[in-house]
Amino acid sequence: ESPNAQPETVKAMRDKGIGALARQILMDPAGYPHRLIAAMVNAQLDGAQATDKSVRWYANDMRKKGIEVPPRQKAHPAYIDEEQSAQALKIVRVVEPAAKG
Repeated sequence: ESPNAQPETVKAMRDKGIGALARQILMDPAGYPHRLIAAMVNAQLDGAQATDKSVRWYANDMRKKGIEVPPRQKAHPAYIDEEQSAQALKIVRVVEPAAKG
C-alpha cells in the first residue's frame, strides 16, 4: 500500500468537509466569488482541491433544494475604486492553514 493512501473514511470525511465549508461560505452575505471561495476552502482543509466550478455546483445544488443563496459580487476587484476596495477589505478574514497531521 502506498504511503499516500488514505482510508476511505478519511477521504469521505474530507470530501464532506469540503462541501460543508463551501456551502457555509456561499451563505455569507458578502457574496464572495466562486474562485475566492474555492481558495478559502483549499487554504482551510488540508488536501482539498476545490475549484470555482465545484463551488458553483454546490451553489446550484443548494438552489435546487430551495435554499436562497446570496448573490455573488459582480464587480471585479480591478475595477473598483479606493472606497469600494476599503469597504471590501473590512470583511476579509485571515485564517490559519489547517494543521498538518
